Amino acid sequence: MTIPSPAPDPREPGRLRALAADVRALPREAWVVFAGTFINRFGSFVLTFLILILVRRGFTPAQAGLAASMYGVGGIGAAMVGGHLADRIGRRRTIALSMFSSAAAMLALWRAGPLPEVAAVTALAGFCAEMYRPAAAALLADVTPRGRRVGTYALYRLFINVGFALGPATMGFFAQRSIGVVFVGDAVTSVLYGLLVLFLIPRRVDQGVAMDGDADAPRGPSALRLIARDGAMVAFLVAMTMMSVVHTQDMASVPLELGARGFTTAQYGVLISLNGFLCVLLELPVAAVTARMVAWIPLSAGAILIGLGIAATGVAHGVPAYVVTVLLWTLGEVIAFPVAHAFVADLAPKGLQGRYQASLGFTQAMAFVIAPAAGAALFGWSRPALWAACAVLGVAAALTFSAVGRARRVRTVGEEMAAAEIAAE
Repeated sequence: MTIPSPAPDPREPGRLRALAADVRALPREAWVVFAGTFINRFGSFVLTFLILILVRRGFTPAQAGLAASMYGVGGIGAAMVGGHLADRIGRRRTIALSMFSSAAAMLALWRAGPLPEVAAVTALAGFCAEMYRPAAAALLADVTPRGRRVGTYALYRLFINVGFALGPATMGFFAQRSIGVVFVGDAVTSVLYGLLVLFLIPRRVDQGVAMDGDADAPRGPSALRLIARDGAMVAFLVAMTMMSVVHTQDMASVPLELGARGFTTAQYGVLISLNGFLCVLLELPVAAVTARMVAWIPLSAGAILIGLGIAATGVAHGVPAYVVTVLLWTLGEVIAFPVAHAFVADLAPKGLQGRYQASLGFTQAMAFVIAPAAGAALFGWSRPALWAACAVLGVAAALTFSAVGRARRVRTVGEEMAAAEIAAE
């Protein structure tokens, strides 16, 4: 299913024109994923406002942070199950299953009452809503040739962030009047994504995955061993977790800080939507440059910018200063995250694309577990310590990325290790 394409010449002029040509070559399946992801992200209201909603219901910031962390617990399971399903039953079926079950879970979360019930349903919502991610990322890797994937994942993120830019800014005003609209809107957009995938992506996509995943491909435990034995890959995932923990503070500790300084829910929604608008402006131009770099350079630069940008929230004063902080960490994510997806996609052996992408999703899920609870607890104990920790983690992630890059130089050892693993079994 991969589109053949000549390897890019690093000296080629007109990088944006070359990227535009790559975009035009993408098949319909990729555009369905982009469109569905936009709709879904536009409606991802619950996660954005969850801590504020729970605090409004009477929970303390620490309780709200703990409950929100359960979304990440569900996401951990979603990464493992979603990656396995993507490689076994197909990308299309996995995305649809995730979206329909997510809609039901969000409606259940709306009616959840006591803290234990809220925590349990939040975990279920995280499992259902995040299960599609490995399948979507693997499908994009399937239809994009090696060497062109940074641009594809940048475009994927562009659609995500267009939705994220428009959604919270719109819903921030409704959230002040009716909490129910937040949950119902999230559910409706999930259903729409599922229907798009079922009706517009042909069944042969799932059948092709089943044919590609031949009997010699490593099964679940073997796939996990394969990743675990790759020390550089493990270090990369640890660095991604650290960077993601800091980045996730935009929905964990940043709203608490802004609330403590007198910002309203609507103002927070507008400010956080600035992140989406900046991603829309920067995603593709930045990708045209980072696609020609050795992976560890943009990964390290992105980690530092995210760490310093989020940490600066604690010392910023006034709207212009907060805008600068958003610009810093947004630039960091635009530089780092598309490269991270392409890095993993290029390393994935045949038949394991979904599970390798799931390993990257696992780092995001761990961030959702750690960031809300740890961030809210540190916020209550010492706000300066919280923001200092964000800076330290960003720098630590950058140093780890640098070490991984220098050790590996983005060699395709994943394929070599897979061959050795199969031969040994």
